[in-house]
Amino acid sequence: MDIITSPAVSASFPGDRQISRSWSHSVQNPLVAAKDGSQFTVHSNIDGASVAFDGVTKGTITSGIFTLEISTTGTPFTSYTVSRSGYVTYAGSISRMPASDQTIDLYATLNPVPTATTPPTTIPTTMLTPIGGDAGWYTVPVM
Repeated sequence: MDIITSPAVSASFPGDRQISRSWSHSVQNPLVAAKDGSQFTVHSNIDGASVAFDGVTKGTITSGIFTLEISTTGTPFTSYTVSRSGYVTYAGSISRMPASDQTIDLYATLNPVPTATTPPTTIPTTMLTPIGGDAGWYTVPVM
């Protein structure tokens, strides 16, 4: 339940009369559905990696996991990503949402970004004169 409170509003009237009012009201945020124990647990090999669902970052991997509590009545997620600087981003799809009080485990292995390698240097070689010269044949002396 969210409580919305307005700032104090003041008004001055002739004769040094002033009125000041503020109000508060409790409302259920219609954009946030109630959580019912359902969750996704993302497992990854890199602590500190960011976890996003449908492109919105939700948290960070700590001690190899990140858990997101969700509502089964909310909008279903279809994808997740795990990323960290220096690693190739992992992208996975979500085929189903967890039922009430259920956990779905998702796995992401991050690999280091490949570094540019220097191609091997070729060393020029000098070709010796072929046997027999450039005649295409040669003679073998008999001993």
